[in-house]
Amino acid sequence: MPQTIVIADDITGAGDIGIMYAGAGMKTMVYDGKKEDNPAYEPCDVLILDTDSRLCSPEEAYSRVYRKVRQVSDMGAGQYINKQCSVFRGNIGAEFDAMLDALQEEFAVVVLGFPDNGRTTLHGIHYVDGIPLERSQFRNDPVHPMRKSSLKDILQQQTGRRVDNIWYETYEGGEEAVRQAVEEKRKKGGYCIMDVRDNRDLELLAGALRGEKILCGSSALSGYLARLQAGDLAGDGGEAGREHGRGRGLGVAGSLMPQTAAQTEYLQRRGYPVFTLDTRLLFAPEKRCRECGRILEAVGNAYESAAFVMIRTAQDPDIVKETKRQGAALGMGNVEISAMVSEALSEVALQVIRDREIRDLIVCGGDTSAAICERLEVRGMQVLEEIETGLPLCGSVGRPSRRLVLKSGSFGSRTFLEKALTAIRQDAETLKHLDRLMERYPQLEECRRDILAAYEKLREVYERKGMLLICGNGGSGADSEHIAGELMKEFALRRPLGEEEQDRLKKAFGGHGTLLAAHLQGSLPAIALTGHIALSTAYANDAAPELVFAQQVYGYGTPESGLLGISTSGNSLNVIYALEVARSKGMTVLGLTGESGGRMKGLCDVCICVPARETADIQELHMPVYHTLCKMLEEVFFG
Repeated sequence: MPQTIVIADDITGAGDIGIMYAGAGMKTMVYDGKKEDNPAYEPCDVLILDTDSRLCSPEEAYSRVYRKVRQVSDMGAGQYINKQCSVFRGNIGAEFDAMLDALQEEFAVVVLGFPDNGRTTLHGIHYVDGIPLERSQFRNDPVHPMRKSSLKDILQQQTGRRVDNIWYETYEGGEEAVRQAVEEKRKKGGYCIMDVRDNRDLELLAGALRGEKILCGSSALSGYLARLQAGDLAGDGGEAGREHGRGRGLGVAGSLMPQTAAQTEYLQRRGYPVFTLDTRLLFAPEKRCRECGRILEAVGNAYESAAFVMIRTAQDPDIVKETKRQGAALGMGNVEISAMVSEALSEVALQVIRDREIRDLIVCGGDTSAAICERLEVRGMQVLEEIETGLPLCGSVGRPSRRLVLKSGSFGSRTFLEKALTAIRQDAETLKHLDRLMERYPQLEECRRDILAAYEKLREVYERKGMLLICGNGGSGADSEHIAGELMKEFALRRPLGEEEQDRLKKAFGGHGTLLAAHLQGSLPAIALTGHIALSTAYANDAAPELVFAQQVYGYGTPESGLLGISTSGNSLNVIYALEVARSKGMTVLGLTGESGGRMKGLCDVCICVPARETADIQELHMPVYHTLCKMLEEVFFG
């Protein structure tokens, strides 16, 4: 049963809000929400349904949202969110009204501000990078030109319900003052738009609005709501889109936003092949066929020497203007022209994907993303990790498994596309070790999900600058020392110090510094709790022998760090005590044990239970598992 159900008006917005929850450790799934059927959804903490309704008529947008909310209203979710564009483009009023009507409610709070992406609201006026919305880059949006800055005025034009504001001065009274102000607005019904000056306002609002049944607006508030909700849930990260090998990748850019233009130009300057579809040639069938053929040939040639190719629509202002002129002469409006361009671009992309068996995709622009996902029959996605604020890496549900980065046209830094490509490739290189483990030890296939989840947890520990503590008895104690050794020094890859660090050592210590710079290696901090003889024997003699590991966890452990307990039975008492102390300190808690899992299974965030019952058999499977985890971590941090 999902805790939260989100209705998003386009696929990039679905991913945008999805990463807010996935980043907090909540299992987050995205599904196509525009179809009339009600499919079986995978168990998750957050269910997001993309109605693809931003470019619909208000009537169709209302129908899609109303129908989908009614279909999922019996799933028992505690909170419903209507995710819209962070500058109010689209069928805002129709979709908000549809959610209220479907849930038989008469009030919703609206929070549109997204400070990390330059969207703020002060006294009801919305700003983009400090510029009023009506004077921002969205003033001349080709489909939804924004000519007002007052969010109240924009929404009131689209709904018959009352629209009101709560200004930031109320926030001085804290969460209780906000709750009281919201209650006063609730009595009058309709919508209440909240100011957002910065992230401190969002944090305050999340605490005050946590119990609201319906929230509307951008994704930013969800980042703070997720932190509050994550502790109550046990999300299973899953592994959608993670099991296949990697080869060629394809980028597709259909957005005309300046951010996307800057990103594709940066990629081109970095030497990646980028090909431009001339939109002026798409109106006549014969010209369209020739132009699409030209792109396909160029892309095919580029793949002879490149692993990643980008296709984009023309972004030159004169070409865009001429495209619009030709469309207008044929009686087409901007929405129809945009749909025609997205269709042509997705047709070309689909042909490339099929011809080259592409599974890694980076797509810029909501319309283009929706068109490509529909043609590929992507029925759902799991949000995996954040690349930049509001921009996730996703894995498709079902087969063939795909890796998808679906980006809103106006989001992302100039270097985002290269970052996205790096994220896909890095993950691919890391996961090859897991694939190899499964090939050599097919009996471990049932542990694949837990091994991957353990890797994700360990990676998070090291990204937080934490350390890993490891404990076990007998052979498991030896394994603890073995693991620490693989993490603290080179294992399968070279780990030289960075040039800056080498120079610092050489300048500070002369000949000694040169020796240090040449031989020190990059480390992933790890301590085996089995090797401190003086401490262990003194504590065992003076206090309680079974608490020797627990005492060290208490002394070394921090919320940023993790503990890996190893026990073939899963019931070793000194390991159990250590795991309990780690949980009390808010550490990441992992287990490596045998088939039954024992008592430790219930204490771990992730417990890898290898399919064996005899001690020797269990230990023989433990070694390839932890070797693989060490290789995956080494790959991601030093590869």
